Amino acid sequence: MHTSVIANDYNSQVAIDEAVDEMASYFNRETVPKVIITTSDRPSQVRCLFLLLYKSFAVPLEIVSSASWPVEMF
Repeated sequence: MHTSVIANDYNSQVAIDEAVDEMASYFNRETVPKVIITTSDRPSQVRCLFLLLYKSFAVPLEIVSSASWPVEMF
């Protein structure tokens, strides 16, 4: 048996949930997400290509060599 739940246009419970949702600012595009992608000290050519492709369509991304950043900073 398949059931589905569909909220009305205005639902007080949905409004309460959205008001306390810590991710709501990201979904409403009020906050730009920050993403860290880690690799090995010498990433493969495939990983470098992935990073370059990701940079072309994703959130603003800065590629930095891991050797120049201490781990404690993150």
